[in-house]
Amino acid sequence: MTKLHQPSRRALLAGTALALPVLAMPALVRAQAKSLNIISHRVHRNVLTGEGGKGGDIIGEWSKATGAGVNWATFDVAPLHERLLREASLSETSFDLGFVVNTLAVPRVLRLMEPLDALQKSDPIEDFAGVAPGMVKALSVDSSIRGIPFRHATTGLHVNEAILAERKVATPKTIEEMIEVAKATTFTNAAGVPVSGFAMEGVSYVNMVTLSLAWGAPFISEDLKVLPNEAGMLKTFEVFRDLYAARALPRNFATLKQDEVITQMQAGRAAMCHFAFGRYFAFNDPQKSQFPGKISAIAPPASRDLGTGAIVGTTEFWSFVIPKNSRNKELAWSLVKAMTAKEAVIRGALNGNGPIRASAYEDQRVKDAVPYAAAEAQVLAVARPPLPAFDRAVEAGDALAQAVQAVALGQVTPEQGLADLKRRVEPMVKS
Repeated sequence: MTKLHQPSRRALLAGTALALPVLAMPALVRAQAKSLNIISHRVHRNVLTGEGGKGGDIIGEWSKATGAGVNWATFDVAPLHERLLREASLSETSFDLGFVVNTLAVPRVLRLMEPLDALQKSDPIEDFAGVAPGMVKALSVDSSIRGIPFRHATTGLHVNEAILAERKVATPKTIEEMIEVAKATTFTNAAGVPVSGFAMEGVSYVNMVTLSLAWGAPFISEDLKVLPNEAGMLKTFEVFRDLYAARALPRNFATLKQDEVITQMQAGRAAMCHFAFGRYFAFNDPQKSQFPGKISAIAPPASRDLGTGAIVGTTEFWSFVIPKNSRNKELAWSLVKAMTAKEAVIRGALNGNGPIRASAYEDQRVKDAVPYAAAEAQVLAVARPPLPAFDRAVEAGDALAQAVQAVALGQVTPEQGLADLKRRVEPMVKS
């Protein structure tokens, strides 16, 4: 769970553009350099250390420049937030830097984090105006900035083109076509292995909302109305029921987790899935995938009723936060500043990170190394968070996942599932 990160040999030898501004930091920060304790999800660590990517060990170069080691404590999403909030509520914490997802960036949480305006004024982030202004606004409370965007995870439709070719079907351009393709690519392959046409985490609400948005049906609107388009959400529930009945969803759909979806795509046991664009590299990893270079990432299609070529997407974003009770605020800020600089954001994108600067998509290195860059930029322009931020957002999301599971497994009808969901969630929104 906890890992001490020392700079790699490549980082020690590299004299990159990123290292230069870090070396120019005030002498005070360098003199105080020691270990920085970070609480995060493993994905944050991977994109900063360059594991499996082409952008290199970005944080290792910062570590070399500052002389500071980095201690990682990585958790899954829910345990990460529980631990961070618990630590931030104490008189002092051993964690110097953490990450918060947008759905939990509510005033109650943000007020536990250090106001960053003074740090930004005295030691500013490069071209801060170019850092996702809408995300920055969402991280402000009491007229001060409490977090700095680091990563967005925007959903794409990942398609195993080899399986579609084998089944003689074309890449779908509407959600209606996607459903038919999912059924057509549900079969037993030549090796006797069952293939599901479509896979999705059954324990997470995020891409359930990606699917519902294809019919213009958000789960909870920005003004906190539950099921503002009940007809569209009912259609979504019916699709889950029908896909599961057709075996186009995996048999273990109700308990399916992220890593299992990745494995199924790599092994060719699933033909398509909704997943963050950045997972393209994992799906096509020659060391782990049986279909390297054969799995594309495209914009998730919407219903033909929403117009020709309509696309949808969900996006979640993660942000750096420095707890108020952190003991190393200046050192933590120096890392935030370095990791959000233009060059670092580009290199993070090469490691599979969703860039928080639109300018990164225009960099030729990103265009050359990230095949899905144009599609991701297109989706990001229309994507919305799967849930607005409110205190019980995660609980509401879990309620949606449970409702979809019950409908898919035939435990309740789509109509019953929808009514039960609305009854459960409306008090959460109002509390």
